[in-house]
Amino acid sequence: MWPFGPPQELITIQVLSYTGAYSGLVYIRSQGGRASEIPVQHQRIYPQWFNVTALVWFLAGLGLAAYWFIRLVIMLVQPAG
Repeated sequence: MWPFGPPQELITIQVLSYTGAYSGLVYIRSQGGRASEIPVQHQRIYPQWFNVTALVWFLAGLGLAAYWFIRLVIMLVQPAG
């Protein structure tokens, strides 16, 4: 079947594609049974310092928004005068 490798040798083929262009390769017979497609989503991994900085900025923005929301509620509730 293959022009290389000894007979009766199992090989594993893994294809990573986010477009689904290689969907024809999922019908492969092996000793373990029919191959199946595993959906994956690539995700960028950021360094720890970046994640902490982003969290601090997010919490600061959330606190600022909460502060101005409370100030607006107090302003609307207080009687004019």
